[in-house]
Amino acid sequence: MNEQLNLFAQSRPEYRIDKPIRLIELFGGIGSQAKALENLKADFERWRLCEWAVPSIRSYAAIHEGWRREKGKWDGAPMEELLKRTDGVSSDYNAPLSEDGRRRMGRNALEELCAAMDACNDFCPNVSRIHPEHLGIEGEREREHCYILTYSFPCQDLSQAGKLAGMDRGSGTRSGLLWEVERLLGELKEAGQRPDVLLMENVPGVCGTRALKPWNDWLDRLGELGYSNYWAKVNAKDHGIPQNRLRVFMVSVLGDYGYRFPKKRKLENRLRDYLEEDPPKRFDLSPQIINTMLYGDSKEFDRRADFEKSVEFGKSGIARTIKAKGGYDSGWPVVTECLNPKVNGKQPSLGSRVYDEDGLSTCVATSPFFMGKILVRNATKRGYLEAGEADGLDCDARMRTHRGTVQKGMAQTIKTSADVATAFGGRLRRLTPLECMRLMGFSDQDVDAMRSIGMSDSAIYHCAGDSIVVDVLMDLFGEMM
Repeated sequence: MNEQLNLFAQSRPEYRIDKPIRLIELFGGIGSQAKALENLKADFERWRLCEWAVPSIRSYAAIHEGWRREKGKWDGAPMEELLKRTDGVSSDYNAPLSEDGRRRMGRNALEELCAAMDACNDFCPNVSRIHPEHLGIEGEREREHCYILTYSFPCQDLSQAGKLAGMDRGSGTRSGLLWEVERLLGELKEAGQRPDVLLMENVPGVCGTRALKPWNDWLDRLGELGYSNYWAKVNAKDHGIPQNRLRVFMVSVLGDYGYRFPKKRKLENRLRDYLEEDPPKRFDLSPQIINTMLYGDSKEFDRRADFEKSVEFGKSGIARTIKAKGGYDSGWPVVTECLNPKVNGKQPSLGSRVYDEDGLSTCVATSPFFMGKILVRNATKRGYLEAGEADGLDCDARMRTHRGTVQKGMAQTIKTSADVATAFGGRLRRLTPLECMRLMGFSDQDVDAMRSIGMSDSAIYHCAGDSIVVDVLMDLFGEMM
């Protein structure tokens, strides 16, 4: 279907942005769309933001406006004004805070939140309350700017990780907020103020079997509203980021125009290029997680202890193969190079198990630290997948009933919790918040900005997983410039 749409697009003139951009971000998160346009050095302004999550609002303001807990006009403001300004915000990404809940935040927190909302121009955290007069869009006939409206509406009710409650019209689900976007676009059409470009991003389930009817209804409605629509499934690993993150994107252009999705790019960098050298020990996997995720069928087999003993720190970074215990081989295959050119007169093959007289492997890694393979539980015939240094590992808490996955040289999809790990520098550890943000296309300076306003590890993880890969957006926007 995507190929047919692309062929259809060839018969239309390709859309090109030839005016300064005004960006309107509904469900804007921490501003991936704005970051992409910033990186492209586009002539644009962040015109309006609609975001309800307190951590995302504060992070957006810190990243894009350099906001650092500044106060100002909200200092000493009446509590009723603070409550009115923050009506609709959420602290947990699931439900808006009640008035009592906002009062319990305290005056200082409310004053800071109001200042952050002003800084990032978050004019209304509740999309159902937005109407054309709030957006300040010029009339379609006398327009001096190109208006891009993005709507990465909540995916919780569409993803496999959620409850698959769907996005049917009138369902009342979070993903059903899509139909508030329909209402708004209908009002904008009546006012003669439709945006020039719409950009949607969501999980593959948005056009899956369970959501096929509302998805087709949405495409039909966009056509009725005057938009030419082009959608495709796009993976971040095909656009410069070593993360296996598949998402559906749709570009809708007002009028009879064509759009081509960007071509795939060769992946130049690998996960190791995004890793910190020596992050704090708090990111090391616990014995419970290691015992859950690594393969082995001996109750006496201490996987964490054996993993740690298998690495000798030093100039050579020797990684030893662990001996079998009670007839069980712990299964840490050897790596690439042997210290002894011959053993018993024979040249060992690479990856084979070669033991010295003490029963320890004589094989070494070709680079510093750990280069051996580890075995991750998987529901395959042999029961495991092999992983090497700087491969992405699934360390989800459901590993006892969940298939473990290994991504060679890249990360699994970054989610809102810290469930992607790697073996690097002789350690089995989770990816750090900084590494996750890097894999979403944000800079170290952006993370520093988030830290400066007191964002916790868990909050940064959530913001990263809830975001859109900036590099993918750059390629998508770049096709229109």
